[in-house]
Amino acid sequence: MQRRCSDGFGAALLRIFSVLMRLSSLSSVLMSFVLLGCTRNDPPRAEPVTPPKLSAARPSASAKSAPAPSPKSTNAAQPQTDSVPPRYAFDRVHSALTPSIVQGLRKIAARDAALRPDVFAKVGDSITFSDDSYRCLAKPNRNLAEHSALAPVIARFAGKPAYGTNPYSRDSLTAQIGWSAWQVLSGDPPPLAKELKAIQPRIALVQFGTNDIEIGAIFHFADQLWNIVDYLVERGVVPVLFTIPPRKDKASAAVWAPRYNTVIRGVAQARRVPLVDYHLALRALPGGGMARDGIHPTTFHGARGRDACDFSKDGLRHGYNLRNLLAVQALERVDAALRTGTAPDTAGRAAAPDTSTLPLVDVARLAGGGGDQDGYSCAGAESAPGKEAIYAFELAEPSHVHIMAFDRGAQVQLYLLRDPKPSSCQRTHARVIKTRLAAGRHYLVLDRQQEKAPASESIVVITKEE
Repeated sequence: MQRRCSDGFGAALLRIFSVLMRLSSLSSVLMSFVLLGCTRNDPPRAEPVTPPKLSAARPSASAKSAPAPSPKSTNAAQPQTDSVPPRYAFDRVHSALTPSIVQGLRKIAARDAALRPDVFAKVGDSITFSDDSYRCLAKPNRNLAEHSALAPVIARFAGKPAYGTNPYSRDSLTAQIGWSAWQVLSGDPPPLAKELKAIQPRIALVQFGTNDIEIGAIFHFADQLWNIVDYLVERGVVPVLFTIPPRKDKASAAVWAPRYNTVIRGVAQARRVPLVDYHLALRALPGGGMARDGIHPTTFHGARGRDACDFSKDGLRHGYNLRNLLAVQALERVDAALRTGTAPDTAGRAAAPDTSTLPLVDVARLAGGGGDQDGYSCAGAESAPGKEAIYAFELAEPSHVHIMAFDRGAQVQLYLLRDPKPSSCQRTHARVIKTRLAAGRHYLVLDRQQEKAPASESIVVITKEE
């Protein structure tokens, strides 16, 4: 029985049959009802997994003062290798593996030395579930073309007889049609626990967001993705996060895909784990590398028929082929870093929180004590005596901006200012500010409402939108 997601009524029947065979109860079948080929409407909210306690961490760098030294971390899910989380470049498909990032990944791996270094877990939705994702890498004959140097790493992760499974071809318990992020940690034990126990992987390739857009709750998605990453990290598994493809099936979904990708990027930065910007890589392909349904990638058809592991120039004009190449490259980079401790990259965080270009995705970690800002003048402002992070950004022309804060810990509030003074406050909101701003410099403050509060962290996102 083929498991490929493709267009057509016959393929839809195969998908539904596959779901029915995999799921053990009527409620699970209903949860996985297929929408738009391989996506679906999920329940509006699942019970969130309780996040791990936050560590005491550094105050975020502000435009007014230098960051204070960071206390030692007490959180197993948040290895501290430097005082400032990285800011991943938007023009890189593979996020930089700097010395501090590599050191952190090796600390993650040290939490469970018994995990198999040459095994990875597949975690995701229908794009990961598809026959065209990874499975062709288990076949002996592949056209690697100019990427033949990847043959050793492909062979390394092909599984051993003692494992009883090949990671490429395995029917993963954590890659299912129609899944959203919350389902991976739903149940007792959750699917992710079962998969980790079954294969003991050192690395997990994670991609969620395409179906989560249908739920319409980006803050819920951020919580669930953060939970997945922390769950893996706590158990010594290195997560590699993939951004999602565009949604070309409908305009209402298209506008949200880039926003979900900022969340994925922010979580990767917060936990200092690798990011593969699949969305960026797809932009160079004909038609964006997307199939007619506007949801799933395309696959190359050559002399050997359907072939998602053809890495020739013609093959890599297709979305699934490109995704498989990026996955192998990510495995090679992470595996080498874990085994040797060598950092292939040196580029790290931007020098300061001031930026002249958008988008901006930053991680603000705020630890106890009072801040420097309070007494904001705009309507709806509340007392905010706690620590704050201040960001300055420049607009060359009048623009619509979309600002979000995904907080993890103490309650925070967003304040949009004309200048660094609280008296210049224009707008405030606990999570989202959407407005049109004039050309020039503007200031965003993420402020805590409590002076004496546990350490907290937030993902701050500022995007300029059409």
